Amino acid sequence: MVLRVVNMLCIVALFSSSNIWALANTKGSPLGGMGTGYLKFDATTGQIAAVTKVMPAASEGMSEFANHTSSSCGLHFFVNNGGTVASQPKATTLNESAVIPVYAATFAPVGGVTFIDTSYGPIISGAAYDKITHSPMAFFDVTAINANATDCEVAVALEFSNISTQGKNLLGGADVGASDGENAISWAGDQTIGSGYMMAGCETNTATFSSGAMGTFTTTGTLTAGAGNIVSAKCVIPAGSSTRFRFVISWWNRWILTPPNTVKPGEEDHWYHNYYPTGAKEVATFGMENYELIRAGATGIVKRTMASNFPEWYKERLLNNLYPLIHNSVSAKDGRTGYWEGQYAIIGTIDQNEHAGLWYVFNWPQNQWRELQFWARSSHKADEGNLLGQIHHDFNGTTSLSTWAYDNSDINRFLYPWDNSTHDDYSYSPNTTDWMDLNCMFIFKAYELMLATGDRDSLTIYWPYIKNTANRIIVYCTPGTKLPHQSLSSYDSPNSQNYTYPSALSLSAWYAVAEMAKWLGETETEDKYREQYTAAREEFATTYAAQNDFGNAGDQNHPEGDVAGYSWARYFGFPANIDSMFIVRGCSNLWNKYSGLTNQARLGLWHFYQFDHFGGALTAIAEPDKALEVHQWDYEYFHAASPAFVHWQDLWDANNVYRSYGTAPTVWRSLFQFSGMLVDNANNRLWCRPQIPTSMNKTLINVPIVNPIGWGTLNYNENPVATSAGTRVQSIAIQFDSSVTVKELVLKNNTTVADPGILIWHNNAVVEGATSVLEGSGFEKNIRITLAAPIQVGPDGLNVKVYEGAVPAEDLSVHHTARKVGYALSLTGGQLESGRTISFSVPVTGKVTLDLFQVNGAKIGTLANGSLSAGSHTILWKGITAHGSKVPTNMAILRLTCSSGSIAKTVYIKK
Repeated sequence: MVLRVVNMLCIVALFSSSNIWALANTKGSPLGGMGTGYLKFDATTGQIAAVTKVMPAASEGMSEFANHTSSSCGLHFFVNNGGTVASQPKATTLNESAVIPVYAATFAPVGGVTFIDTSYGPIISGAAYDKITHSPMAFFDVTAINANATDCEVAVALEFSNISTQGKNLLGGADVGASDGENAISWAGDQTIGSGYMMAGCETNTATFSSGAMGTFTTTGTLTAGAGNIVSAKCVIPAGSSTRFRFVISWWNRWILTPPNTVKPGEEDHWYHNYYPTGAKEVATFGMENYELIRAGATGIVKRTMASNFPEWYKERLLNNLYPLIHNSVSAKDGRTGYWEGQYAIIGTIDQNEHAGLWYVFNWPQNQWRELQFWARSSHKADEGNLLGQIHHDFNGTTSLSTWAYDNSDINRFLYPWDNSTHDDYSYSPNTTDWMDLNCMFIFKAYELMLATGDRDSLTIYWPYIKNTANRIIVYCTPGTKLPHQSLSSYDSPNSQNYTYPSALSLSAWYAVAEMAKWLGETETEDKYREQYTAAREEFATTYAAQNDFGNAGDQNHPEGDVAGYSWARYFGFPANIDSMFIVRGCSNLWNKYSGLTNQARLGLWHFYQFDHFGGALTAIAEPDKALEVHQWDYEYFHAASPAFVHWQDLWDANNVYRSYGTAPTVWRSLFQFSGMLVDNANNRLWCRPQIPTSMNKTLINVPIVNPIGWGTLNYNENPVATSAGTRVQSIAIQFDSSVTVKELVLKNNTTVADPGILIWHNNAVVEGATSVLEGSGFEKNIRITLAAPIQVGPDGLNVKVYEGAVPAEDLSVHHTARKVGYALSLTGGQLESGRTISFSVPVTGKVTLDLFQVNGAKIGTLANGSLSAGSHTILWKGITAHGSKVPTNMAILRLTCSSGSIAKTVYIKK
């Protein structure tokens, strides 16, 4: 899938639907693919660092810039305005922000030309983009905007020395590069030492290129060919126009060449070697050929995420918590796939990393099928007695929990080979056969993959492993009981076990196995696990949930684990596995414990589990305001208070250490739960059961739906609207970029009638013949709608309306098909200055605002604010805000907001 993006001057404009659209002072976003290593560009210093081996620099307990910084690097600018030359070597700026997988920086004008860099990694959502997303490359996209009254000759150069400030080779290949034609530098090498490559391009057909050393670049805009580490592009930019300069840096190296012992024999190589067998030049060539595709995909993830009406801090956190996608991913050439735990020298850690797995599953399922295979084939075998099906904790059996060396000397960097089922797990707990939560997480990953892909053949391959894993939990239960009451778990801190947690997860795991068995047509297995679930649910209620201290800390350090199974069940669309009165009391106990605390204390001992388990349970019991507050606690401590460490988050309570803990993407489960959206491509089912925070006024606008077939968008409104036949209580519009097959809808039932009216529009017509059933009670009241025949939901969308009473005649007669928001924004001349006209249109009558923002997200002021009718409008700007403040010369973001959404445009403000 390629996410659609608006062709604006700079990706900055794509982020600008908010007051604070990104985070500054992070030292840059990691720019690279999954399991490849990455570059990092810090525009505040102009420095570029490279970490092209796994694991990242955080495994050494320090920033990349501590000992992986290029010894000579940066962006260099040149402008010739009619013979007047200006240049800026190694440009720097404080006007920069990060939202993974993108980093944006706006530099001060040079000779009347403003330069805006948008750097990004090769991250495109979709099952079709496994090659791109696992590619070892980084992109620098520099937009030059000529604000002069005359044409200017403009050049941009990118420099990267392959030797670090400590004398280390960074990319692989030669230490010093050499020109490879006019537009490329090669750090040549071989299959042993690897290689590096850098290319330049330009969207202007008449551009010229040079490569090599700096030479006379600052006076002529041309490099000296030969030995060197710089590439450049130069062209003429007409007055008032802009041009984009394109750069790609690639690397190709070996993982580990010399096996340290016979337990982990053989060389380790990267997955990307399967796609690029020859070296870095092949990678860079592919990257430049697919430059626009990759740019659209990477920036589209940001645009789609930032376009919704969720709070701005929340959306920024969704994106910047994706750092493990690049930092922590490990992909071996033979398909073994895992994720570094972060903080500890462990690869695998299914108990933590499956919490993050939903992001990978619903974007790149092939990666997750490979990881599932590794877990399956390393699980305990039949000849190991009653351990059959027990899942291991990790893939590398660490000898130490400490940080590890960034070279081949550390055995911890090796993955165990395929089918090694008897290895020790990590040093703190080398035998994790008493951890039933590991088995639950394996089952959850399989179930997520079924939902995301509908791949019956793949699930069938792993089905025997899944059944063994589920049965292992039953075998572990004490005779006469239905739950693993004595199981240890991820909560392995000294004296801090939560024995409720693995039992709570087991309920959801067994239900998931029953659902997979149903899909595969294996009735006997389905019946077995439905019976196990039913009996275990009753036992859980009497043993745990009915107790007054359920969810209460007592002597526990991890009380949020009590409600984790309920949160997982809600996420999967399962029936409530805890009675409402018990889960409400449990959440109340947790809220009373934490809400009165401050700073990191209210985040619990492990903050990722706190907002996922506790926050998810609060959302499930219709307490989204409290859930959002729990998330905001986490944001304030790990993002707002410490942006330099936001991509290195700690598991515990420190926000100023380099740890890179892998659980961070679990924050995306909260978006699934707040929006109530889940795509089931196996059963062709869509879930839409929102729980909306009060601040969002019972509406969801442009909320992304993550789906490997093609992302979608949800627009939803549950404000009651009076009609001739009763009250409309839900209006739902769903679109997908690529067609998704739908034959069943599960909606929230917010009606009070026995027979709510339901109107479904698709392809300009009412969908006839659908049947509906009301199910559940309390927080789990649903309307399950079965269509007479499957439909294909794509860009034209699907509209559903729900009524307290019959469907009114006036709604039947109105054209309700999903449509793109009909609003537009334009400027005469492309610049904003006093006396210029701003033209715009809005599709509906209502409140409209025009705001100006700095490119770092800070609000400059409001230009217009009032109620306008639907249609086209113009205003004459007088150079001041609505409050009379003068606006200085600068690059800025002009944003139009109306009830249908918002749109933004990069503008140059001229006094």
